[in-house]
Amino acid sequence: MKKQNNAYFAGNFDGEGCIYMKPHNAGWRLVASVSACHYPVLEYYQFTFKGYTRLKPAAKNKTMWEWSIHKQSDLKLFLDSILPYSIEKADQIQLGTDWLHLRSKYPRNKVPKELIEYGKKVSDQLKALKKISYSPIAVHPGFPLLELQSSRL
Repeated sequence: MKKQNNAYFAGNFDGEGCIYMKPHNAGWRLVASVSACHYPVLEYYQFTFKGYTRLKPAAKNKTMWEWSIHKQSDLKLFLDSILPYSIEKADQIQLGTDWLHLRSKYPRNKVPKELIEYGKKVSDQLKALKKISYSPIAVHPGFPLLELQSSRL
């Protein structure tokens, strides 16, 4: 895949995407999703990374769509592709890739209790990361956050 496509997906995901854990069977499942009114953008995600697209029921006065991906191998490819270009959600994406790596060591039907408990901690940490203010003007005079992040690009 071309680098500029990955950079586009990363920027779009930083602005419109979400990464979260949800309870699943006897454990946790990592999910990434993007919501948009412009359906072709989500078709592009689905064509490139698989997953599925659905009409989002909660939208008012406009049609909203959501692309989601949760199959571990597809999700790993997606997160690995956008991580080098992400700025706003880089910490969440890294946490997600770390979870996928750890989770892949265990068969689906033999999930140890410790991993289930750790999944809850990952879920809580992802929620906490969504609430952090990254305003470089208010928090970091001189924009050092942007300087640090730009070294990843």
